[in-house]
Amino acid sequence: MTESGEPFGITFTGQAFDEPKLIEYAYAFEQATVGRRRPS
Repeated sequence: MTESGEPFGITFTGQAFDEPKLIEYAYAFEQATVGRRRPS
C-alpha cells in the first residue's frame, strides 16, 4: 500500500523455468513488507 492507502502491484520477472526462484523471491518480499491488509 502507498502512504495514502492505495494498493499497488509489483512484478517479478525471470528467464524460462525460473518459476521456483521467482516464487521464493515473491514470498520473501511478501513476508518482509507485510503489505497485505484485510479489506474493510
